[in-house]
Amino acid sequence: MNPRHPSPEVSIVIPTLNEAGNLPKLVPAIATALGSRRFEIIIVDDKSSDGTPGKALELANQYPLRLIERDRPDGLSGAVLKGLAEANGEIAVVMDADFQHPPEALPHVMEPLEKDESDFVVGSRHVAGASTDVTWGTFRKLNSTVARLLARPLCGNVRDTMSGFFGLKRHVWKSSTNLAPLGYKIGLEFLCKSPGLRVREIPIHFGLREEGESKLSFRQQLRYLEHLSRLYDHKFPRLSPIAKFLVTFALTWSLALPLFLGLIALGIPSLLSFPAALLFSHGMHTLLHWRYLRTEGVPQSVTHPWIGFVGMIIVELFAGNLTFWWLLTELRTPTPVKIFTIATVVTAICRYMLRKELRHDLRSLKAALKAR
Repeated sequence: MNPRHPSPEVSIVIPTLNEAGNLPKLVPAIATALGSRRFEIIIVDDKSSDGTPGKALELANQYPLRLIERDRPDGLSGAVLKGLAEANGEIAVVMDADFQHPPEALPHVMEPLEKDESDFVVGSRHVAGASTDVTWGTFRKLNSTVARLLARPLCGNVRDTMSGFFGLKRHVWKSSTNLAPLGYKIGLEFLCKSPGLRVREIPIHFGLREEGESKLSFRQQLRYLEHLSRLYDHKFPRLSPIAKFLVTFALTWSLALPLFLGLIALGIPSLLSFPAALLFSHGMHTLLHWRYLRTEGVPQSVTHPWIGFVGMIIVELFAGNLTFWWLLTELRTPTPVKIFTIATVVTAICRYMLRKELRHDLRSLKAALKAR
């Protein structure tokens, strides 16, 4: 904390990446909005290349501002957590530096916290009284709507689950020890993993970015889906694996079926087309398995994740092809879609039993034998 400034009541945490054009306007606007409140501004910069740290240090000569420079790959969420860890205020507000989060809304976000009416306040674009300057195309609107709907089961009645503009009390971030954010939606992490929070949504005017470029990319959206996967595992530990299993099956089936029908249309016998389509399906599943191990790590209960995975695929391929051959010979009207669907469902059932039941039983048996 800067010794020239008294202990702050509120800490404003701003993660930055190439925001040198915005900071000279944003910091004075924050100071004006906060009025007589004692405050500190914490800039957490992730290796900006446009002189953002230098601008922040210049502003620190006039305002109660601290700069934290990081060189870590954990993205915006990690930057926010670092800023909160360094915050001295009893209240913190997290906001972007691009003016899409209006500084003049800060008192409205802070008021329920100051009056002890809430523990967590969301600056919302989707409640009565909110507005936006941003004009989105159909695809962007659909993308945003789907992203919010996917997160709704995790956050109760909160409508703007994607908001990056939020305020929270000190005890919220200090008592949250199991945070594991991935990507850029740290607010969603708090809402999901802090039971009993009194949450309020405050309408804001969502403005246009004044300088720089949006950091939202396709990679960030993939990380958001991975983040949701983690949160669903946390919130619904029994149902989440089943739901993800069904989603994975539906995805691989919907892509493998057209391949199967296409191979048949090319004159390739179904007894060859089905194994090819099934191998394609398992190839996609292998890619998803690799991605899971890369992002989540190897579970402690699994000693050899790839040996077991490949072994189960071999069993699944055998079961699927055997079922397909039996259906082809026994059904009177073996339509391609019918037999493909039944055979792949059998494969999926086999997969589920091997990965959830048989593997668990084998681990239990191994533990029992060791105990003797």
